[in-house]
Amino acid sequence: MSRNDTTHTTANTETTAGTEPTAAHPDGTAAETTAAATPEELRARVEATRQELGETVGALAAKADVKARVQEKTDAVRQRAAEQSTRLRDRAAQATRTVQERTPEPVREKAGQGARAARAHRGPLLAAAGGALAATLLVVRRTRRRRG
Repeated sequence: MSRNDTTHTTANTETTAGTEPTAAHPDGTAAETTAAATPEELRARVEATRQELGETVGALAAKADVKARVQEKTDAVRQRAAEQSTRLRDRAAQATRTVQERTPEPVREKAGQGARAARAHRGPLLAAAGGALAATLLVVRRTRRRRG
């Protein structure tokens, strides 16, 4: 700038000889404030600016509210999990119906008899299963000792 240039620039305003200061808007545009602006127009501008500022502050506050954001994410994940669970249950029920429809009647009768017998003799059945498990573990241990 030369010494004869009459334009002065400050942080957010610019003054040129013969005009009022120009305010810089956040969007980078400049609005000329003229002496012809009525008080009602100025009040309307101030109110619009307050409204924009309020919306911006609200948006920033929402972003800064970590607890609320975490709760929203948790709710969304919970909802997706519930939907997935429902879909899987429906598919399992459909698969069960399909297997039952394709299984011959004599096989279904024998499976039903076996299930009833297992329920009636649950104690001895669990004891036999525990014994089989213990025998298997002993065999595995002996086999490992001989190799090692």
